[in-house]
Amino acid sequence: GGDGDVKRGFLTKGLWRYSRHPNFFCEQLLWWTVYAFGCVGGGQWAHWTVTGTVLYTLLFQGSTPFTEYLSAKKYPEYRVYQRATSMLVPMPPRDPWPRELS
Repeated sequence: GGDGDVKRGFLTKGLWRYSRHPNFFCEQLLWWTVYAFGCVGGGQWAHWTVTGTVLYTLLFQGSTPFTEYLSAKKYPEYRVYQRATSMLVPMPPRDPWPRELS
């Protein structure tokens, strides 16, 4: 179960085992997909949706390190989690999975 996650203060199971911020990754992917559909639908590479997409990506690229800093400061085991798990793009966790996070 997720009892360990509740006590620890942050998630390490499910999607969060593969990415520390799967929600951030999916939101960015969604907007890049909107841009891609705009390009295909408009028949050109430059589409107005790129403006919001790039700004949204920059917002996440700027705020994610700050979020990481706050989490590491608040939760001592978060540094172990950072070493074991990809920050944004879902990737297989590093082996062996840290015992502290099991």
